[in-house]
Order: sequence, then C-alpha cells, then structure tokens
Amino acid sequence: MAQHSIQVDGHCLSILTHNEEYPGIPVVFLHGITLVADFWLPTLPTTLATTPCYFINLPAHYPSQILPEAKSLPLTCEQLATQLHRAIQALVNDRPVILVGYSAGGLAALSLAAYYPTSVSRVLCISGSANGQWNGVMGGLQRLCCMGYLGIWLFKLTYKLLTLNPFLYRWISGLFAGDRSAYFDASSLEPTLSAVYSKAIHHSPDDLAYLFHSFASMDLSEELSRIQSPVLILAGDCDPVISHHQTQHLAKTIPQVELQVLSGMGHMFFAERLTEYQQVLTSWISQANCTTYHDCRHLLDLL
Repeated sequence: MAQHSIQVDGHCLSILTHNEEYPGIPVVFLHGITLVADFWLPTLPTTLATTPCYFINLPAHYPSQILPEAKSLPLTCEQLATQLHRAIQALVNDRPVILVGYSAGGLAALSLAAYYPTSVSRVLCISGSANGQWNGVMGGLQRLCCMGYLGIWLFKLTYKLLTLNPFLYRWISGLFAGDRSAYFDASSLEPTLSAVYSKAIHHSPDDLAYLFHSFASMDLSEELSRIQSPVLILAGDCDPVISHHQTQHLAKTIPQVELQVLSGMGHMFFAERLTEYQQVLTSWISQANCTTYHDCRHLLDLL
C-alpha cells in the first residue's frame, strides 16, 4: 500500500494506492463524511487482489488538508469534482475509472460523473444522494455548522466529545444503523472502526465544519441527466441519514441507472450487509472489465 499527496486548488489530498502496477480499469473509492480512506480496507473483497485501487481522503479528512485561503467560500459540487478529477488524473492519466462512493462520497462520485463524463467508466453509489443535506444526527451537526460562530463552536465541541474514546465512538456509530443487531454482531465492525478512529481523531474540527457547511448547499439535481456512465445505487430502506425519497430521486433522474435496495439496512452497509456489498462490488467491477473486453474484441473484428 503506497501513499501519495497531491496539491489541488488549495487542498492537499492524501491518496492510498493498491495494486498500481496491475492493468485493468482503476477503481477509485470515496468515503463518507468524517471517515478516512482506510475505511474501505478491512472489507475490500479478495476478488480485487489484482485490481488497481485508489482510496482518496476527501478534503478536510486527515491526512488531507485545506489551506486557509481555500475556505473563503463554500465548496460546490463542481469544485469538488474538479479537485478530485485532477488528483485522479495525476495518478492514472486519462484512463477512465470506476467510482465507488459512500454517502458524501456518493455525491462526490456522481458529481465527477456529471462534470467529467468521459473520465468515468461507471459508478457504484452507496447510500448517496443528489444533495448534501442530511437527516438525523448528521443533519443536526450540519445545521450547527450553518448557524454562525456559536453553532460552529458547538459543532467542534460535539465532534471532540464524539471522538473522546473508541467505546463512545462505537456506540454512537450504531445510531446510523438500521439493523443494529447485524451491525454490532458483524466481524467487519471492529477492524473498520479501528481503522477509522485512529485517524478520525486527527481531523481538524474547523475544516470539518467548513465541509459540513459546504455540503449543506450542494445540489446536483440539475446535473444528474448529464451522467453518461452506468450507475448502480445501493441503498437501505431504513437509512437515518439519506431518506428513501432521495434514493428514489436518483433512480428516476439518472439516465443509465440500476437501483438495489437492501431490506432493513440503514447507513452502515459495511457491517449491516457486508456479504451483499462485496458481491455487488465484485459484480459491478467485473461487468466493467467484461464490457471493455468485448469492446476491444469488437474493434479487432472490425480491423
């Protein structure tokens, strides 16, 4: 596992890479808000053992950094897509990539597909939405970040309390699950939370507040029809962060879209429905490689 740091528009994006030397379509993973790139590693399917994978730490997520001058205005969907596109190009050049985005990372992935359609082969959007307005606990934290200095101070205090120790962090994480029994019993829970917590405690609360505020005003709805690549939406019907209405909006608006709703699942797919997630991810990537193979065979036949 190698690590790269790429400067883009006042942001220093940290990216983990795996199997860079292998051929095939690169797969780029985009995590959710307050998480880290390491989030994906404990549940990465063994079927991707020879697949080039890139795990990006979103802006404001340690060890990625935001320079002070970059926070003068809220980040937009297009600006976020541009930053990620430039970082990805720096690593894979002009090769189209498969995007796997979770929650806020799902919105980022859809933004990339909308604004840079020729650079995206296909998208797996997990618990994502067309806008950055969240429900539940995340929505409450987001509203604090939109209430001025006092609200931001309360957000920073709350974030520090939530990450005070790993036991509290684990308990709080259960609030985002729909099937809490499956969540707390999952073998993937402890390694995933450990990988995240060890770095999440180093996030800058000031930078996170900026990002929470920025996402509150993001809305990709008008651009969804521009997406040219196939999109698979994987969602739960008991998600306390992303409403089922938001999921349906994506399914009705994106041109080439498939929707798979997992019964009883909330927002924490990696533990609530690990097997289903790994099967979907493996199949979605395999389909992309098969499509590429058949396209190449067709071109050779023409020649």
